[in-house]
Parts: sequence; structure tokens; C-alpha cells
Amino acid sequence: MRKPLFLALWLGVFTLSSSGLAQVPAPSPRNTPLVALIRSCLPAVVSIRTLTPLDKADTYQVRMGSGSIIHETGYILTNEHVIANAVQGAVTLNDGRTLPYRVIASFTHEDLALLKVNAGNRLSSLRLGRSHDLMLGEPTLVVGNPGGLTQSVSAGIVSGLNRAASTESAFLPSLIQTSAAVSGGSSGGPLINALGEQIGVITSKNTSLENVNFAISIDRVRAILRPLLAIEERYGIQIDLDIDPFAPIAQVLSVQEHSPAARSDIRKDDVLTQIGNFQIHQGFDYYLALIDRQPGQPLDLVLQRGQQELRLRLTPAAASRLKPIAPPILVPGLHYSVANGQWDRLPDWRQLQPVACGLTERVGLPPTLGLEDHFALQLHGFIQIPREGIYTFSTISDDGSRLYIGNRLIVENDGLHAPQQSAGHVYLKAGLFPVRIEFFENSGGQSLQAFWSGPGVQYQEIAGQHLFHATLQERPPEPAASSPLPAISAGNRGP
Repeated sequence: MRKPLFLALWLGVFTLSSSGLAQVPAPSPRNTPLVALIRSCLPAVVSIRTLTPLDKADTYQVRMGSGSIIHETGYILTNEHVIANAVQGAVTLNDGRTLPYRVIASFTHEDLALLKVNAGNRLSSLRLGRSHDLMLGEPTLVVGNPGGLTQSVSAGIVSGLNRAASTESAFLPSLIQTSAAVSGGSSGGPLINALGEQIGVITSKNTSLENVNFAISIDRVRAILRPLLAIEERYGIQIDLDIDPFAPIAQVLSVQEHSPAARSDIRKDDVLTQIGNFQIHQGFDYYLALIDRQPGQPLDLVLQRGQQELRLRLTPAAASRLKPIAPPILVPGLHYSVANGQWDRLPDWRQLQPVACGLTERVGLPPTLGLEDHFALQLHGFIQIPREGIYTFSTISDDGSRLYIGNRLIVENDGLHAPQQSAGHVYLKAGLFPVRIEFFENSGGQSLQAFWSGPGVQYQEIAGQHLFHATLQERPPEPAASSPLPAISAGNRGP
């Protein structure tokens, strides 16, 4: 009776092959797929520590957060509130190294930020997945830095979809609800699916309920990538090449005629795989590859055209900048015009006949008109920009709105919707610029506000002291000819 037992044990340790006996380790029930998933994801998750000033002079608060490496060159995705108001901060990698980070871009109202560290070597990264097809009950993993306990993990399921959360100043749609545990310091960490793909960014929890936690969906991150980075405005380069940030490969969707991309012989359906030494794995990476590029700086490209690999050189042109105007005689406030009609998109004001006109001191619905349903409103005048740099403008509206600086569309927030915030970036010099806000109301609730932030301007509602109109009513700028920016929505404060 002992021989069969001995034989079974022997076969559990060895396998017989044509070359003889090969020793293999016995599988352990402890080494589950979840353990393997955690092991593969840990190197791509970082802890973030910041120092923020308190009200008392020379006193600071140490704050903890998390982030995920989304490209091997050191780009890190996290929440904006993790690094907000920090005077100093650093990232700790999985290997124990602590490195300073640089903020590439952030959107307060999306609660998202992109950081960069220079590690001197290629880092492990998480592949970004998709969140449009998530299923209730599918497993999720959270890796983060709760309470400063680095490399903490928790598992759960997708427990809700298309959630929304609001704070005292913002509103976040498109959230994923998960039962995986999170705590203070988990913010900015990745929500990961069973394939090891990042499907969300942990942002908040419902403290009055158990295991009700929220992540910004990765499809939302993909959707706002272009306005978040604002490559042309931020770096002053013009390429005129369109690549889908949702796509699994960086396939060219379109090339504008007579553009730098066209002059380099880039064609529709080409697939970019490398810019300089920057490897492009998916459509999202193309936009990361353009960070810090300069006009006139040649870029060596590798691309796939059918079965052929090609190497081309592209030289970005200098992007056009808006220029301040010579100030006319100005007085505070904006002109407004009102027109009647029923629309589900913003109308063309050139085709409308105003039924009321006047002056207002703020961006909003003139309170004295008693407006209810089925109308459109246009506000126009000038805005005073205090310092040169990148400015972020946003509108919150119900229903649709747009904001123009000069003839350039900066904020696209059109359509029928509940109160929704959308934003865009623009590079402006100090001085006076024409500003125009358009709004329409179909039925139901109605609201309109505009906000800005920039050099020396904390995120705030655009105040009357920065808004002016000419003593003789100026003609508002013509609508922009360029395509609208993708709509993006408001941010949040989380754990």
C-alpha cells in the first residue's frame, strides 16, 4: 500500500520528458492568480508625499497620496488634490528610491494630474485599459499608500457604474464604484482589473457607508487627455496630426493639408511606434511623447505603413498665439443679448434677432430678466490678463455653453445636460483680450458660471474687476473656425 502513495508524491515533484526527469516546483494553493496579479502590478505604483503650508506662519502639513506609472519614461497619473498647494513633494518608487516630481498638467475640476520623475532608467508601468464595458461584479484591485503604509493592497469588485460625486465646489461624473477598501492616502492610486490593466483612478469614498468607494473611470482620463495637456498652447508647437487617445495603437486618423505632419509625408492610417527614444504603445502615448517638445526641434519618427516600417523626420511649427489688443476706453462689466427659441445645441448668433440687451457685472444669467425656458444668452466684452502664461477657463452650465477668447474656442460645454463643468487651456500674454460666452436653455433647471486659474490666479469665479466693455458697444468676435474641444467635467476632493 505504500508504493502507490510514494509514486503519487514522486510524480507531484517530477515530470518525465524525452530528455529524462526534470524537477519542477509543486504548485502551492497560496500562489493564487490574485497574488500573481499583485506581484506584477506593485512595481508600477508609487507613493506621493507633499508638504503644504498651513495658516500659521512656518507650519506645514505632510500629506500622503498614491499614483501609477503610466509610461516607462516616468509619467505618473494621480489626483489633483494629492498635489494641490504643495510647496514641496516627492515620489517613492517600488525599489525604495525617493525622487522629486514635476507637475506636467493638472485639472482641479477633473481632480486629475500628470507628474514626471526622472529615474535614470525605464520603469515598470501599468497599461491603461478601458472602462466602457465594465461588468458589475468583476474583480478589482487597489494598490496605494493609505496612511503612509506603502504598497498596501485591497481587493473587491465593481459594485456600481456611472456614479457621480460632488463636493462643495465641483462635480465628478463617470465614476466607478468599487468595494475594494480605500483610506486617506489611497487617492490617486490605480483601480486595476483582472488583466492587470488600470481602469480607474481612486478619488473618493462615501464615509457614511461601508465599502462604497469611487474611482475616476479611465475612459474619462482618456477623454480629457488632450485638453489636459494642451500641447499646442503649453509648448507652442503645431503638428496638425490627429490620433485617437482611446485606440490600442497610435493610428493616424487625419492629417491637415500643408501642415508640418503633411510635409513630413505622414499619412492617414499610418501607425506611430516611436518618437525619438519615446516608445509609443497605444494612442494615449502619442500625446505624452509631445511633452516638452519645442517649435523647430526635429522629431525622428518610426511608423508602420502597412507591412513596411518607415523612418521620417517631422519639424513642428510654431503655434499661433492670441495677441492682446490696444485697450479702448473701457468701463466695468459685460454686454449681454438675449434671443428666444428652442434648441438642443447652441444656435448661431449671426442668425438670431435679440429681444433684450443690457449690461451685467458678472458671467451669469441677468437676474432682472426673469428668464425661464427656451432662450439663448450671449455675453461679450474684454478680460484683463494679469501675467503671461497658461490659463485654464471653465464653465458650469445647464444647458449648453461655450467660452471664446478672441476668436478661439477655449471651453466646449454644449448640449442638453444637467449642471456640467468643462474646461480648456490657453496661453495668453498680459493684457486685454476679447471674451465671449454663449449659453442656451431648453427647459428645466438653468445655470451659468465661469471660472479661471493661471499665473497668480487661484482657481476662482471670474470676478467683475477683470471684466470690461467698451463705452461704444464693440462687435463680438466671430465664432472660431476650429473644431470644438472634447467636453470635460468637474473635479473632486477624495481620501
